[in-house]
Amino acid sequence: FTTEAGLMERLYHLIRQPIELKAGREFSPESLKVEGFVHLCLEGQIGWVANTFMGDAGVLWLMELDPELLGAKVRFEDVGADGRFPHLDGPIPHEAVLRQMPLARDAGLKWAPPPQMGLALVEPFKKLP
Repeated sequence: FTTEAGLMERLYHLIRQPIELKAGREFSPESLKVEGFVHLCLEGQIGWVANTFMGDAGVLWLMELDPELLGAKVRFEDVGADGRFPHLDGPIPHEAVLRQMPLARDAGLKWAPPPQMGLALVEPFKKLP
């Protein structure tokens, strides 16, 4: 998941509500407890994942993650015709969360990536409370 420029591509995790971020803490979604890993996606997969697996949600948020700060192994698995998806073999450290953004529905009531994704991250936080 390295870009052509040699940079690590950001990873994303969908949640039903934002979490309060604190230094030294970790976020363990239910999938980690049940399946042993955290479901992630790449930027181009956000809409498909949201609409396929969480289409009935009333509210959705997107965590933007820095892959270099995840601390656990990220592996890609082929899920058939829909491509390869990243999975994290451990919890998400709060320090790896660059921002949390609400998703909105488009005119066809489908989830769409947040408009903030097109904006550069002005200044990611350095320290959490």
